[in-house]
Amino acid sequence: MDKEALEVYRNKVLHEAAKCFGVTKVQLELLTGGSENFVYGYERNDKDFILRITHSSHRNVDLIKGELDWINYLVNNGVSVSRPIFSNNRELIEVIEVNDSYYSVVSFEKAKEIRAEKLETTEWNANLFQRWGQVMGKIHALTKKYKPRNNSIKRPEWYEEDYYNAEKYLPPSQTIVIEKSCSLIRHLDTLPKDNDSYGLIHIDVHLGNFFVYNGEITLFDFDDCAYGWFVMDIATILFDTLMLHPSIGEDKKCFARYFTENYLKGYNGENSISSYWLKQIPDFLKLQEILIYTIIHHDCDLNNLDEWCQNFMNNRRHNIENGIPFIDIDFGKILRSNVSGTS
Repeated sequence: MDKEALEVYRNKVLHEAAKCFGVTKVQLELLTGGSENFVYGYERNDKDFILRITHSSHRNVDLIKGELDWINYLVNNGVSVSRPIFSNNRELIEVIEVNDSYYSVVSFEKAKEIRAEKLETTEWNANLFQRWGQVMGKIHALTKKYKPRNNSIKRPEWYEEDYYNAEKYLPPSQTIVIEKSCSLIRHLDTLPKDNDSYGLIHIDVHLGNFFVYNGEITLFDFDDCAYGWFVMDIATILFDTLMLHPSIGEDKKCFARYFTENYLKGYNGENSISSYWLKQIPDFLKLQEILIYTIIHHDCDLNNLDEWCQNFMNNRRHNIENGIPFIDIDFGKILRSNVSGTS
């Protein structure tokens, strides 16, 4: 955002956005702000809320309507997620026009719990993983029956994520990485897309996107939700957990087996998944690996990376070019060995 646009945002957009939900801009606490959304916390009537402001270049208003429609469907069917709230005008979305574009403003209830990423390592255990799997299994079971109110608000397909276009964002010198990415996407596109395996999914349930209290999980941040395979959600969760949580240590294989075994115990209580789909997890892990590699390569200063990005990029190009698995595990075997009642 250039200086002029930033001034308009601060002086007009932020003021109007806060006013729509009954507060002033000085009451807003910036939580995250970047190229996609500005997210604030605020308090009103002794309750905590989240305010999210999104420029139309990131998500148009119809896509946000689709996000909120799905969230409300899940809430109404018993899933614990942060519910969107109405503005003072009884609208779920407020639109603030600026020149030839606009900002969409939405607000959500904030759960009074602890973010998963802030949990003590002793709480990062089988009970949490099983509960996590149970919640995601319930979402996948419900989404099989979900239909958006109309096609204009339908969320995108997974492949419409722009950063999957590695050729667009990586330099021509990265020919092998680009070829690997294109080949993998072509392969994934041949997988079945039936109602039992494919539907609207969260895609981004990492440790920073759910709260935990007394073992119960509350999800939030559905901004990236799109149509994809249910196993894609599982693979993305495993990928982010292996990359983000400090308690894992060096033996990632051992942790990945432990996590997946317990996650599936919870998941299969709500929605069964076959060994065929679990055997696809390595390909979806590789897809996520290439995606994050592409984003970092394009968006970051490669000579001034933070610690997490440095660790991620270490040997990453070599691993992608040589087809080295992100984690070398037979996930189908984990299902056969540890989860009963599936095939």
